[in-house]
Amino acid sequence: MNTLTGIEDIIFPPRCVVCGELMERHYSTPLCLNCMRGIRFITSPLCLSCGIPFSAEQENDHLCNQCLTEKKPYAVARSVARYEGIILSAIHMFKYHGKTGIG
Repeated sequence: MNTLTGIEDIIFPPRCVVCGELMERHYSTPLCLNCMRGIRFITSPLCLSCGIPFSAEQENDHLCNQCLTEKKPYAVARSVARYEGIILSAIHMFKYHGKTGIG
């Protein structure tokens, strides 16, 4: 940690951009550990084309019914997490409230 960041943290302690909780230190994301734990990240099994997650945990990745029947205007799409809860709040703060540091 550089000296300036240490002084800044004393005067302006880092806060989670979603819940506003004081954070002990700067993390690689602007979210506190509790908010990070609340994010449902997308993992396999998922559609190989559109990236939607499947509910069955023991299946392999494969195309969903919609991607099997409709040609998409893209080759592959992926999201890091489900568009809900903490992620939804963070995206809205970024898009509509000028919190560009979230990006």
